[in-house]
Amino acid sequence: SQRKVRYNTFYTQMISVQIPLASYLEAGQVVKLLFPKINAEGKEDLDSPNLSGLYIITDVRHHFDSTYSLTTINVARDTFGLTKNS
Repeated sequence: SQRKVRYNTFYTQMISVQIPLASYLEAGQVVKLLFPKINAEGKEDLDSPNLSGLYIITDVRHHFDSTYSLTTINVARDTFGLTKNS
């Protein structure tokens, strides 16, 4: 039953992220994403523990152009929150 719960929750929190070209990224890799938390004054604080953490890349697209190149990754949440090791 734990496996079913893990599988069902795996795809519930997915994010699409665009970054400057990172052609070394592949589907299946685990990446650490850090999202800044912005306080009421508009200043950035420490990383947001609600969104930051480890994500698994589910899909990668690289865009090459003469003016710019970028990578778009779709990621699924692997762990919730920041830990000492992440």
